[in-house]
Amino acid sequence: MSNLKLMVFASILAGSVSLGGAAFADTTTTVSTTTVSSGYVLPQTGTYVVVDPLTGELRGSFDPITRLLNGQPIPVGYVVTDKLTGHLLATVDSSGNLVSITSAPATTVLITSIDTRRAQLAQMITDALTRGLLTADQAAPLRVELDRLNGLYVTAQADGTVTFSEAFPIAYGLNSLSEQLSPFVHGAVVTPIIGQRFYLQDNYIVYADDVAFRRIKLQRRVDDEYSAGRLSAKQVEALKKDLNDIAYMETRYTHRGVINSANRKRIEKKFDVVKLDLDKDVAMINSKRAKIGIRVD
Repeated sequence: MSNLKLMVFASILAGSVSLGGAAFADTTTTVSTTTVSSGYVLPQTGTYVVVDPLTGELRGSFDPITRLLNGQPIPVGYVVTDKLTGHLLATVDSSGNLVSITSAPATTVLITSIDTRRAQLAQMITDALTRGLLTADQAAPLRVELDRLNGLYVTAQADGTVTFSEAFPIAYGLNSLSEQLSPFVHGAVVTPIIGQRFYLQDNYIVYADDVAFRRIKLQRRVDDEYSAGRLSAKQVEALKKDLNDIAYMETRYTHRGVINSANRKRIEKKFDVVKLDLDKDVAMINSKRAKIGIRVD
């Protein structure tokens, strides 16, 4: 892959093994003494925010007219998301141009992290089987998912360039697989490849606000507890129904990308109930497991 193709996302995920219609233009816009190339142009009617992908922190509003963040060019590696939908739209290249996520090549850092994690997970599954931490039945679906992600990676490499929008689902899947395996590999700390506030929804890369992120974390915990045998299928079904109900509340209460404080409190109370039910369900299964001599940690 050429250096030119790897100019995007230079700062994302450094050191870790831890989409909107638009048009292209070749003009420049000058604001005060700052010149910003047009590059990938976002609709001026939209509302956008800039996010640091390493921390998941909001860095401010993006002005689609001046194409500036707080009056200054966007730092290389930051991303622009649609405030209303959370969809990740663009990043910035080394020349300060916005580049669509669908055409921005993934960095060598991200690709290396994906390669490393794929090999690491394969070895972790094998080791866990050897040590008796995983049964063959438990390992089988983990290997099926790893094979699926490996297949996506081979397909993405077919044309010689892996874009960020191709690499992200693979990295996200590897994060999820790491979380599923973690309960079986005691003491292993696996750093996420992609910031945890980013997730996949209907094939879009989405940035989660505080409310959505809490729901996502609960969903992930439900999946992890089920994978570890600490939830029954019936309990998972009930918990996920409650979380889907909360997601519907989020949509109904969101106006212009904002949930007012009163509705936010209603949602938070629902989250508290789901968390309490989840804790009780896990405790009940653990009690049953302990009675028949199965480890509950």
